[in-house]
Amino acid sequence: MYNLLILGAAVAVAVEAKQVRKDHRVEVAIPVAVRLHSGHLIQAQMKDFSLGGVRIEIDGMDEQTCQYLLGQSLEVILNRGGQEFVFPMTVAYAHKGIFGMQLNELSHQQQIQYVQCTFARADTWAKWQQGYQADKPLSSMQAVLQVGFNGYKRLLQHCPKFVMVSVDALLFCIEFIWSLRPRYVPTRTQSHAK
Repeated sequence: MYNLLILGAAVAVAVEAKQVRKDHRVEVAIPVAVRLHSGHLIQAQMKDFSLGGVRIEIDGMDEQTCQYLLGQSLEVILNRGGQEFVFPMTVAYAHKGIFGMQLNELSHQQQIQYVQCTFARADTWAKWQQGYQADKPLSSMQAVLQVGFNGYKRLLQHCPKFVMVSVDALLFCIEFIWSLRPRYVPTRTQSHAK
């Protein structure tokens, strides 16, 4: 039975859609500045970063401005050790004040500076495990079993009609037999009878 459920989990994973991101993201809360092509500076908060870019949040940014900035090139200014470093980026995503910025082509020196301003920051890794929960083996096992059952459901969605009819009949029989099981009925005591 266990092997069948693991096989179902494998089917579920095989059907699952491919993730779009190619770089791992690190969640942070770091103040940054954004320089628009007009020269205006806007204060923002970096929410996460990867080797490919950053996600920032700008408070009070309306949706019309977000859509205007979509696809535009701008500069993100990061601080490290009292120095400011400027990185050219393009707005790849903009919605409700959240911006996904993709790094433009960087020189070798800029790549080193970007890594120093993001991955090499001591405060980036000081709290990296705070979001993790303690292991719960039974809930993890339940999640694996659920994925296994979902895998079989997805498999059944793509099988021939006669197989679906046979499985539906089998499930109906199992539900009927399960409904005939003895059930606990609490007995009434004298205090409840009055």
